[in-house]
Amino acid sequence: MALPLMVTTGEEQDLGSLSIKGLGQWRRLKGDLCAAVERDFERKVLPLMRLFWISMVQAPPRDRWDRKGIDLLAWSEESPFPCVVQCKGFHVQNPGREQVGPTIDSIDAFANSDVECEKYVVLYNRDRRHSDFVDPVVSALDGLASSGRVGSAELWDIDDFLRKAAHRATTRVIDALKRESALRYDRLTSLFRFGHL
Repeated sequence: MALPLMVTTGEEQDLGSLSIKGLGQWRRLKGDLCAAVERDFERKVLPLMRLFWISMVQAPPRDRWDRKGIDLLAWSEESPFPCVVQCKGFHVQNPGREQVGPTIDSIDAFANSDVECEKYVVLYNRDRRHSDFVDPVVSALDGLASSGRVGSAELWDIDDFLRKAAHRATTRVIDALKRESALRYDRLTSLFRFGHL
């Protein structure tokens, strides 16, 4: 998947309030992710998750990790893992009460496992408009965070996720350009040094 880069000008420089609505590539990517369900959704978000955690991997389906409420994890040889992600690629357009049960079951499976992580994320392929789904899931995540098994627990809807990914991609490009610019500046200034003059 080719990652669309974002070019900002003028007042758009504030990356904290980054908007993806006007960017055609990001809108197409959002549509692709919203249409993806179950394991397909996990596979499609994995490259974008690697913008945040380069060691992010997909857990095998119906394996011991999956049974512990883990679809993606940032691998580490030591505990705690940097990040664990539970992906919810829903078939329904509007997640509601029917989707709450399986989502909370996944959170509970993680809470009752022997795994610890710095950040636990439930990522789902819809927006945050559906309070019948969002409110109970956020409450369950708050409970997980207060249990001490995780450093933080967050619910990311598709818009949150893409906004964070766009911000991270843009920041990484800008940082790389700054580093390259500094290297070139140092190289060029050394060409024009004339001893002690």
